[in-house]
Amino acid sequence: MAKRVLLVWELGGGAGHLLRLGWIAKALGERGYEPVFALPPTEALGVIREQLDGRTRHNAPVWSKQPSPGHGSIRRRAATMGDVLVQMGLHSPETTDSMLGEASRLIAATDPHAIVADYAPASLLSARGHVPTIAVGDAFTLPPWQADRFISLDHLGRTPIFDETETLARVNEWFVSAGRNSLSHLPEIFYADRTAVGAFSELDPYTETRRIPPVSPSLPFWERNGRRAGEEIFCYLSAGSEFQSTVLLALADVAHTAPVRLHARHLAREAVDLLTAAKVTVELEPIPFGQIQARSGLIVSLGSFGLVSCALAAGIPQIVLPPNLAMDVTGRAVEALGVGRCLRLQAGNPLEPALLAQVIGETFGNAALRGTAERLAPGFARRLETRPENIVAAMVEELIGPA
Repeated sequence: MAKRVLLVWELGGGAGHLLRLGWIAKALGERGYEPVFALPPTEALGVIREQLDGRTRHNAPVWSKQPSPGHGSIRRRAATMGDVLVQMGLHSPETTDSMLGEASRLIAATDPHAIVADYAPASLLSARGHVPTIAVGDAFTLPPWQADRFISLDHLGRTPIFDETETLARVNEWFVSAGRNSLSHLPEIFYADRTAVGAFSELDPYTETRRIPPVSPSLPFWERNGRRAGEEIFCYLSAGSEFQSTVLLALADVAHTAPVRLHARHLAREAVDLLTAAKVTVELEPIPFGQIQARSGLIVSLGSFGLVSCALAAGIPQIVLPPNLAMDVTGRAVEALGVGRCLRLQAGNPLEPALLAQVIGETFGNAALRGTAERLAPGFARRLETRPENIVAAMVEELIGPA
């Protein structure tokens, strides 16, 4: 019987986590292992339909994402990964016990020989010392576990909202009750026997303290040597963005002077009609990146790590409109590289649509940004030649032996 590998994803949104685990599952299957999935509820499962077909799938541990009494500051903008974890549910002994209990029951039910964890700290914690683990993810979701504390990633240098000592004490309550050794510092939540950080180092906010060099990011296949300067502005909006109305109005304005294509799912009929009347091409279903590469002279997004990385390797200038800490970190890196802009929108500001439209138009026509993006692209593309899922599969084999 083939050795079983549990692929689990707990936190974060977007299809990037699914795609990464799908490619890893394929690489493991080719080596004879049996991949088993544990995933949160998501409408994006179709992106790995082929890899899921016939595979066992379980529910991932559920993070509460609800504030507990006495935590009014839980809605403030996070400054550290510790803040993010508290805001996702690590804010009381009860919720911590629930999450880690679910993770322990998942591991007991699946009885894996190894676990591949994508932004899945509850599963990493529960498996520690019992099942070999490999942590995978992008730079933001895999901070160095060896650090004494999570560093502030806020662009203004704000201090953490929550006291890491208190958060660590809540986690250690569970460890003590479960008869385990307690953690010495909070970043140990991300400890794994092996770690594969899939990221360009230029997008890694922890690059100065990371002891394990990153592998290449998990990106789709496309023609990486056929870049042509596109004539369209491409925008990707994930569902539920608080800036959606601002961005849509700005795109309708920009479309008077340049071709605009938008991919956004679950748009209201009124929004589609508004954009169509303004000559914006609206795509409700995902678009292969090869098509985006061929047509686009500028990409506007919220800062999805995968899309930003694709644009870097394709030499396409970008505008990032970050709604949260992770995407703000990515947007600042794009700006620092000289290949785009990072704009922090103010929801509800009536001037924002016109100002955003102006910046989009100016960036689209900025020859210096385009030149820098095209000059740096070959270096990024070369780093994609080694597929990270093959590295992860080799780590599995190193830990547990052949299938």
